[in-house]
Amino acid sequence: MDRAFLIGEKVYLRPVDISDADGPYLQWINSPIAYLTLGSVYYPKTKSALEAYIKKQIDSPDSAFFAIMTKPDERFIGTAKLGPVEHIHRHAYVGLFIGEESEWRKGYGTEVAVLLLKYGFRQLNLRKISVGANASNTASIRMFEKAGMAVDCRRRQQLYVNGVWEDQVILAMLADDFHRIYPD
Repeated sequence: MDRAFLIGEKVYLRPVDISDADGPYLQWINSPIAYLTLGSVYYPKTKSALEAYIKKQIDSPDSAFFAIMTKPDERFIGTAKLGPVEHIHRHAYVGLFIGEESEWRKGYGTEVAVLLLKYGFRQLNLRKISVGANASNTASIRMFEKAGMAVDCRRRQQLYVNGVWEDQVILAMLADDFHRIYPD
C-alpha cells in the first residue's frame, strides 16, 4: 500500500502505471463484458494502444486515473477514473471497471464509487459528479445508486450495443446531497 492514494475498508486506489498494461488489464478490456458494459470500448485494443491510453490519462491535468487494489492481498482487480474535470463548472465524470470477474458482487464497486465521490467533493471541491451507464447494465446503475447517486436523465437510444439501440442512464450527485449523506 506504499502508493495508496485513496483508502477504503476493502480496497485502495493507487495511480495506474504503464506497467499495468503487462497484467490482466489488456485481457479485461478485450473481453465481451467490457464491450457490453463500458461506453468507451468499441474495438479490440493492442498492448501499445492500452499503454498510449494509460499515458494519456496519466499526463492529463483533468483526470485522476487509478488502479483498484484489494486489501490486504494487494491484487489489481480493475480501474477507476475521475475525469475529465470541468474546473470552471466544477463538474466531473466518474467511471470504474472491475475487470476481475471473480471479484464481482463483493461490494468493491460501491466502495470505489464512494471513494471517488469523497475525493471529488472534499478534495477537488466539485459541485456535481456524473456517470453514464447502459440501461441494461442494471448492476452498475444499482451500484452507483447504493453510493448515493440518483438518476439525472435518460438519453433515449443513445448507444448502439451488440446490434441494438439502447438508452443511456446518467446518474449524478450534487455536493449538497453528498454532504448530507456523508457528513464526516
